[in-house]
Amino acid sequence: MSDDQPEPTVRDGHPIVWGLVAMIAVVAVVGGVLAGGVFVGTKALGLSDDPIATEESTARETMVVPDPTETDVSPTDYVTLRDVPEKPTPSSSFSETPDADGTITLEAGQSSVGAMETINLSGTYPDGSDGTALVVQRFDGGGWAPFPDAGSPITATVNSGDFGTFVLTGNIGDNRFRVIDPDADVESNEVVVTVG
Repeated sequence: MSDDQPEPTVRDGHPIVWGLVAMIAVVAVVGGVLAGGVFVGTKALGLSDDPIATEESTARETMVVPDPTETDVSPTDYVTLRDVPEKPTPSSSFSETPDADGTITLEAGQSSVGAMETINLSGTYPDGSDGTALVVQRFDGGGWAPFPDAGSPITATVNSGDFGTFVLTGNIGDNRFRVIDPDADVESNEVVVTVG
């Protein structure tokens, strides 16, 4: 052989094998570095499954459960729903049919619901122009009042003579609702929905 050319080495004969060996070596080094980082991170964050408590770990996590003791409370001292008086039923009479001189007809989609369940109110107002806002009222404390309050009453908008809205109430018992057109001073019939 001539002096100008280097002598062939063992690696020159099998380049694919040496490429695989190099790739495996790189994967092993990178995997080791990542595994070490995860190990150190879990220890630093306290996420290890090590059940052995150290002085440092128990200094932060303490719980004291007192021993049970007898009390002087008798069963009659407990508050139950049986102790809550029921609301009296209003004594005034009312009709679920429209008034003879009223032009707003109101219907309730449900006759009874649970507390805070939807009550659908809908009806017709043939004399009302589109966009008229009807105010929902509830009979409460001996008179009619905007529902839920005068500051932000629920309204139903008339569209082609029809309207609809919904209300929610936690007032247990019979709830009487109606709608009024405050501009024309026209009121609907009232509907009764039992909540409970």
